Amino acid sequence: MSERLFAELRRHFYSTPSSYLDLLQLYMSLLDTKRHEIICGRDRISCGLEVTIIIYKCDINKSTQIATSHRDAN
Repeated sequence: MSERLFAELRRHFYSTPSSYLDLLQLYMSLLDTKRHEIICGRDRISCGLEVTIIIYKCDINKSTQIATSHRDAN
């Protein structure tokens, strides 16, 4: 990366301690943002799966009740 900056700007690029700390702070903030996005997505999928399972169980119970009532009627 340093060679590319030298080729483009015709000057050397030196990393100072303060710029390195700024880079670390930026990285940590981006990491927190992405971590929050992933957790929200995980929770959304988990909630959707729970609702799907509940609906599926209700559907099975209704199907079982209907089959039982038809069997008893015959």
